[in-house]
Amino acid sequence: MARGSIVWRCPICGTKTGGACEHEGGRYAIIYPTQEWDAEQGRISKRQKWETAPLSKSNKPNKKLAETLLAKRLNSVHEGTYRELKESTHQPDRLRPRIRPAIAVGDPCPCRPVCGPCIAGAFLI
Repeated sequence: MARGSIVWRCPICGTKTGGACEHEGGRYAIIYPTQEWDAEQGRISKRQKWETAPLSKSNKPNKKLAETLLAKRLNSVHEGTYRELKESTHQPDRLRPRIRPAIAVGDPCPCRPVCGPCIAGAFLI
């Protein structure tokens, strides 16, 4: 599968390459090769990427739309501009600094020799 392919995916029949079936809920999908750097192995690894083709304006599967999507993806892979977007791994809550109140009101701050007076009776952890 050096160039990619278009398959029909049906929840009842499964995946077929021969064309559409009569069941509702089936969609066209495209399969194309991608490359990514594998840091553990120290080389480029080749994988297959499966992507569901969009529906037409009448909300029905359309093979022509699948063909144009496959052509666009293969062109970007060939030119080297293809980048697979991955989920972000950072959590927004962890980006905020954690602040805790001073040990006790009136007690000297343990960070005073390092940073001078504390900020409003609190210091960073």
